[in-house]
Amino acid sequence: MNELVDRKYKYYLKDLGNLLKERALEAKQFAQKELQGTEGYHLESGRLTAYYEVISMMQQQAEGFQM
Repeated sequence: MNELVDRKYKYYLKDLGNLLKERALEAKQFAQKELQGTEGYHLESGRLTAYYEVISMMQQQAEGFQM
């Protein structure tokens, strides 16, 4: 690949990672505002868990590709 394409992928992944991190932190804040045991708490906690799983998968794949 040429350098321009490499940079495009690098910036895409960096931007995506930052966006996911921001959204995960927002989900954490929402979950903390809800009372434990309520429907809202379970919804926001589930959303937070999903973000953590996606970020973890991205980290594992990056490691697997030696990035």
